[in-house]
Amino acid sequence: MTLESFNKLTKSKQENIMKVATKEFAIYGYNNSSTNRIVKEAKIGKGSLFKYFLNKEQLYFDVLDYTINDFNKVIKKYILQFPKDVFGKIIAFAQIEISWHIENPIFHKLIKDAFTNDRSEIHTKIIAKYGNICDKLYEQLLNDLDVSELKVDQKKATDIFKWFICGFNKDYIENLDEKLSISEVKKDYIAKFKSYLEIYKTLFINESDCSK
Repeated sequence: MTLESFNKLTKSKQENIMKVATKEFAIYGYNNSSTNRIVKEAKIGKGSLFKYFLNKEQLYFDVLDYTINDFNKVIKKYILQFPKDVFGKIIAFAQIEISWHIENPIFHKLIKDAFTNDRSEIHTKIIAKYGNICDKLYEQLLNDLDVSELKVDQKKATDIFKWFICGFNKDYIENLDEKLSISEVKKDYIAKFKSYLEIYKTLFINESDCSK
């Protein structure tokens, strides 16, 4: 949590400090990041930085909150427009998620590195604060799914789709062809995502529903 002095800054100054700090942690990671580089890039005094944040660790967690909140705002903006059917909702969410990661490479790298288990003390603290962010996100998204047409119950359906989306996205991003434009990546991603989702349909939709 930021100190009161940070909250008294103008929104533009707050945003500048958070953007600079986010970039620093994304590029160098927590252990190799430098508050000296942050204050230099943000054009503030080092003494000022620690009037706004207790220490480097608090700044890091505020940056994580800042990044996660950005993604959540995007999801909240579109979630009411999602289709009601299981597979339509999953596709709609996947499109928004991959777009956010591709269009915000700094946010993506920060989140990816933060939640990769490197057995460090800071990672232990991250998990203690946020738990498994992927689990929470998809449970929130999928908790109202209509699973009446599926062969499995609500809990199993949520787990299955959560594992599929998390795993697919991780693999896709790691093997991303950087020569593709953003529009080409989105098109390629959705085509591949849908092809795997079709397999899931044959496995988990009741035969009577498939014939409709």
